[in-house]
Amino acid sequence: MTTPHLQELDGQTVLMVDDQPFIGLAAECHNSSASSTAYMNTKVWPRVSPLNINTLLVPVYWELVEPAPGKFDFSSVEDLILGARAHQVKLVLLWFGLWKNGLSSYVPGWLKANPTVQYAQQQAGQHLYSISPADQRAVSQDARAFAQLMAFIKKADAEQSTVIMVQVENEVGLLESDFDYSVAKDQALSQTLPRALSQKPGTTWQQQFGAQAGEAYMAFLYAAAVQQIAAAGKAQYALPMYVNAWLEKPLGRPGNYPTGGPTVRMLPIWQKVAPAIDLVAPDLYVPNFKEVSDAYAAPQQALLVPETRQDLRTVSNLIYAISHYNLLLFSPFGAEDFFSQAAALDEHVLKAVAIDADAFDWHQTGPELARANALLAGLLPLLVSKRQTAQMHPFMISQAADRGRQIKLADCEAQVHFLKQEGNVSPSAGFVLELADNEFLLFGVNLYVDLVADDPRRKVGLLSLEEGTWERDGWHAGRMLNGDERYRIQIGAMPQLLKIKTHLY
Repeated sequence: MTTPHLQELDGQTVLMVDDQPFIGLAAECHNSSASSTAYMNTKVWPRVSPLNINTLLVPVYWELVEPAPGKFDFSSVEDLILGARAHQVKLVLLWFGLWKNGLSSYVPGWLKANPTVQYAQQQAGQHLYSISPADQRAVSQDARAFAQLMAFIKKADAEQSTVIMVQVENEVGLLESDFDYSVAKDQALSQTLPRALSQKPGTTWQQQFGAQAGEAYMAFLYAAAVQQIAAAGKAQYALPMYVNAWLEKPLGRPGNYPTGGPTVRMLPIWQKVAPAIDLVAPDLYVPNFKEVSDAYAAPQQALLVPETRQDLRTVSNLIYAISHYNLLLFSPFGAEDFFSQAAALDEHVLKAVAIDADAFDWHQTGPELARANALLAGLLPLLVSKRQTAQMHPFMISQAADRGRQIKLADCEAQVHFLKQEGNVSPSAGFVLELADNEFLLFGVNLYVDLVADDPRRKVGLLSLEEGTWERDGWHAGRMLNGDERYRIQIGAMPQLLKIKTHLY
């Protein structure tokens, strides 16, 4: 088997795992869960199987794996790999190194307390709890530790490919300041741009980027640091690597979101400065899912969603994303929450990270998400081959007044109607996938479909209406819906897969 890697296949970017295209139906555990093997065994792994995921995203902590300078202990990482194998899921490891949510909270204590460490500063000189990306010594130490981690993964897992991808750092950038003033700003912005970023020779940061020069320079510093760290890791074991982005919000100012992080506006800098990073992935807790996904998918020809909402909206977003984009992975946050009986939202944390509390309303999501994952699992090879073709017709409600879609089929039109959004339900979403003339799959939530013949003198009849599953060997029929269900083809709040054959009469 080859190492997991990204590959161009029929014009789209796909993640190859065990020499087959792979889409991660995933979930991410909470930030501190993987610091305790006992916690993973009692609180996380038991809730993996009910979600029907095929991939778990888990952190690896620099402070745990290098408790003393040059002394490495990868026993916690080995426990994660063994746990994943036992529960038959793949792993995406999140390297919590120098930066996590713009802070340096997972840096080993021996480095945090080192008086030579360069901490970022606000304009008035106050230190922030974030090591400056300009601290080359600290970046080099992170790169050395990350290289050791990747070497260990290669030794422990290369034959089985349990670990399929690595996130390098987490939501990098600087909070609470528009610039790291431990660096002389005026002097920095008057420097000539690196050749890779310059539109013409001799241009300075200020000349090229104007009002955004400070943020662009910070993006350069962080991207260059992450490039050094990722390249050191890839030199040991070249798994696909990505960075995740804390999104810039409308009217938001640098510092309200991590300054210099891989936002949409800073994405071109990241792509040029950090070629060892294969993808930039948005953390999607915002309501405008499609808009943000479009912005990241278009320039990269792929979409990876490493963190996203826990509420029912995430079920609809998953269905749309997997049928519309070259989706590599989709991962709601808080894997251990969905089938938990009690979990309290920490309002202070939500305020600190500027996330709407509704995004973490997981209480009714588990069963629907698990059902969607179960049905999509067998469809994955078919989706890889058919998404972004003329046979695939994805849809999702865009606003409250949105009532549906009209989809042209061989000799009829499928009029998809969105059910009225009353109460706590998944927003209407789904796809129609044509298998042949007059035969198609319908998958989704909260919708009904009318079939109208192109010829006004004729009507559409149903040769068959079946619920079931799609596996690698094709359709596996469940119930034949030949009773009252034929009066209106409808899918309710629980995701459902139907196969429909029609004729005209």
